[in-house]
Amino acid sequence: MGMGDTAHKYDIPKNVKPAEGNSYGIVEFAPYSYNQDDLNGFFAVYSGNKIPNGTAPIFNGIDGGYLSPESGSGTRGESNLDLCYAMALTYPQNVTLYQVGDSVAWQPATNNNFLDAIDGSYCTTDGGDDPVWDAIYPHDASTPGAYTGQPMCSAYNATKLISVSYGSNEDAKPAGYRARECAEYMKLGLMGVTVLFSSGDTGVAGIRSQCVNPDGSYTPVAAGYGRFNPMFPGTCPWITSVGGTGLPAGQPVGTREVASYNFGSGGGFSNLFGLPSYISSRGHPGYYADHDPGYEASRYNNTQQVRRYPDVALRVAGLHHRHRRRLHGLLGHVGVGAHTLGAMVALINGERMRAGKGPVGFINPVLYAHPDMFEDVVEGKNPGCGTQGFNAVKGWDPVTGLGSPNYERMKRVFMALP
Repeated sequence: MGMGDTAHKYDIPKNVKPAEGNSYGIVEFAPYSYNQDDLNGFFAVYSGNKIPNGTAPIFNGIDGGYLSPESGSGTRGESNLDLCYAMALTYPQNVTLYQVGDSVAWQPATNNNFLDAIDGSYCTTDGGDDPVWDAIYPHDASTPGAYTGQPMCSAYNATKLISVSYGSNEDAKPAGYRARECAEYMKLGLMGVTVLFSSGDTGVAGIRSQCVNPDGSYTPVAAGYGRFNPMFPGTCPWITSVGGTGLPAGQPVGTREVASYNFGSGGGFSNLFGLPSYISSRGHPGYYADHDPGYEASRYNNTQQVRRYPDVALRVAGLHHRHRRRLHGLLGHVGVGAHTLGAMVALINGERMRAGKGPVGFINPVLYAHPDMFEDVVEGKNPGCGTQGFNAVKGWDPVTGLGSPNYERMKRVFMALP
């Protein structure tokens, strides 16, 4: 499935004239970065040469952010895929790349380092970044590739929309750390910034398919047992969490989507954040009332009073992209779904701005109020921790959320808002 198929599947228009002041940003962290030759090759094939050779994102380097050398064997594929689809689907709208962090592997950059750069007040809020968990600059000049400058607080304006592929286990960092970061996403939403994150690609398990032992420690990699391990920031109620779908094997593009089967669409229930009012006020009881997962509390937080994720899901499996100057097919990762949705929201922002309106900002309340914007996904699972995970069912579910969005339906709803 190429970029054109993705546009067709979701009714995304092509070559929409950019609105003045509109902006879309993607965040990548060292050592992951794109390769311009790969972008050129992808655009030449999948845009019919309508995107000029050399078209690149606007580069905003943060705290030593850099494009890694060609020898970085495993560091380009995901970034290439993210930018290939986001840029192709929004062209000629510019896309901004926030490239975060230097090459000091023992203290990698985090979301907090990125948030510092777009909101200077966050550098000092609640004591600022945590030296245990965040990269603290300047780094030692004797370390190769070290960033030796001061933290880049308020270095850039936030784009109207931000999408990110990466997350981590919710319990990997202290609850207070997570709450501080989550509150910043709420602040961005109130400022009119839409924030999208991938829900993860290991089903109900965490990073590296690890689950949680009764004592709170992690199981061995892919051990096949333990408590479900929800992913953050997907569990933060102030971001939009994007899961993954695919097409049934051998079926054409127009076929109804199923939950991603190449890798599990991340989804589940938070252990930290409560059920937001934009869900509870809408009375979405169907999942628990009609589709009890059957797991006990020892497996996951089944109180029915917590943030659940993802919110939506898009096609992420079986995608064509270019990596190391070669075209590849049948690849993907759940992160690209966040950028496909990002392209759709960026185009809607442009339509609203041309009509004299502002960007859509935090979109979750509108999504849950208008489930008719989505094609429900009712087939598939997100296995992990020695289980089949949860099931995709009618209505919202912790595999594909509300389902897959349709651009034209979304546009009608958002254009009708003030």
